[in-house]
Amino acid sequence: MSRRPASITFAMLDESGHLNPTFKLARALASRGHRVGYLVGAEAQRTVEAQGFESEALLPELHERGALARERGRSTFARRRVITRRFGRALERLEREPEGLLPARPDLLLIDVTLPHVALWAKRTGQRFAYVNTSLPQTHDPGVPPLRSGRMMRPGVSSALGAELDWARFLVRRRVR
Repeated sequence: MSRRPASITFAMLDESGHLNPTFKLARALASRGHRVGYLVGAEAQRTVEAQGFESEALLPELHERGALARERGRSTFARRRVITRRFGRALERLEREPEGLLPARPDLLLIDVTLPHVALWAKRTGQRFAYVNTSLPQTHDPGVPPLRSGRMMRPGVSSALGAELDWARFLVRRRVR
């Protein structure tokens, strides 16, 4: 039994570290006959289209061209305030105009974990979605060793305890440095 091709849209942050890892998956999906597109800010539309995919503007008034470059020179606190305000404005707009984000609904929306306002919109409107994380975790996760430990996880308590020991060593070294 063959399945019909799906329409799949990636909603991604406008940064190369978030976009580039998705292109291989997007090409693989497209090679299987799925219609793949992107929902991105103005900064990323040319990049996405150069990879051969269609793109739609993600809340253009909130993700205008040049916004990321302006934020790079600010302190971490100032950048977080700007981002928090942007998310607040995005949620307000999505509350007022729920159909304005994606007039043509895809079968599946793959949402960057850094875009919680898009996930909240998807949940509220019944849009099928899944989170996409293009980074490996760098914070303590019980039962998962630190990235630099080289430990291969295996089923069982001894492997989980070994991962915890690796985390303890990692955190001590980090504090000492």
